[in-house]
Amino acid sequence: MTPVLQPLPLPRVEVRSPVADAVVGPRRIVNWLFGLIVLLVAASLAGQVAKYYFGHDHLLGLVRLFHLDAEANVPTWFSSAGLACCAVLAAIITLQVRRTGGRRMLEWAGISAIFLGLSIDEGAQIHELASPVMGRLGFVERTFSAEWVALAVIVGAVLGIAYCRFFFTLPRATQAHFALGALLYVAGAAGVETVAWTLVDSPGQTTFVYELVATLEEALEMTAIVIFLRGLLLHLAANFRDFTVRFARD
Repeated sequence: MTPVLQPLPLPRVEVRSPVADAVVGPRRIVNWLFGLIVLLVAASLAGQVAKYYFGHDHLLGLVRLFHLDAEANVPTWFSSAGLACCAVLAAIITLQVRRTGGRRMLEWAGISAIFLGLSIDEGAQIHELASPVMGRLGFVERTFSAEWVALAVIVGAVLGIAYCRFFFTLPRATQAHFALGALLYVAGAAGVETVAWTLVDSPGQTTFVYELVATLEEALEMTAIVIFLRGLLLHLAANFRDFTVRFARD
């Protein structure tokens, strides 16, 4: 009688999805970002020196590409991307507050929306549309050289009043970062820009001194963005240590 051969059981192979742990350190991120700001400022100033002192205002497009006072270039991308990162971090905090049943979820969602709006405006220059509108009101020319600054001051004051109570519920470290970031951002976007426009005799006619002041303005704004980003990272690390991100297959 021929024996019946039984198939040998196959070994069970368990396939596990690879897990990649990424530890984000605020200090390292901030150091890199501040280093990029220094490089961008140096590149912009070098371009303006080449333009005003050596008569080279193009240099294969590099002067405009790194000009801090120009639009749709590398510095603009840096600021827009930084604000977008702030919006994402504030949105993550919002979700964590909701998950843990904490308070002030709507305020954090509002902060995320504000950063997102600033990011979009930085890239699309939506605030420039306010110039003709505010100019028709008649009072802007008597108070500000740059028309949209009036609207920015009004909006900033309204937001400051609306978020005053929320601000004092934050941890001291978060308060310090938000206060310093807001001070530098407003000082650059409204204060220094207004001073810069007083140095312009006519539209399109700028000087090297104007470029120096405009560079200070943009540098203050970029520094403020990095300070906001650091504050949000530290707040997230201090209050939501168990936060994880998982990517699921659809």
